[in-house]
Amino acid sequence: MVKIQVRNVPDDVALKLNEMAASKGLSREAFLRNYFLTLTTKKEVQFAEDKFGNLVNVLLERLEENNMVMEQCVHTMERLEDNIFERENGE
Repeated sequence: MVKIQVRNVPDDVALKLNEMAASKGLSREAFLRNYFLTLTTKKEVQFAEDKFGNLVNVLLERLEENNMVMEQCVHTMERLEDNIFERENGE
């Protein structure tokens, strides 16, 4: 692994990093390592989230279409059932 050293970080920034790391139960080094990983994979993660979101939207559209077709089938079956009942009872 590569070592990265950052010089001339202002004291207030270093303190804030320490607070952020401590709030997650991490050392500053571990916190920054995680942050670097997030920073460098952000674009790929966003692409995957967008792709997943699009797939979910397509799925929802198909489900809505299927529900509409099913409702039409139920109505058609109800009409057929009524017609059969009327024929059987001579109405």
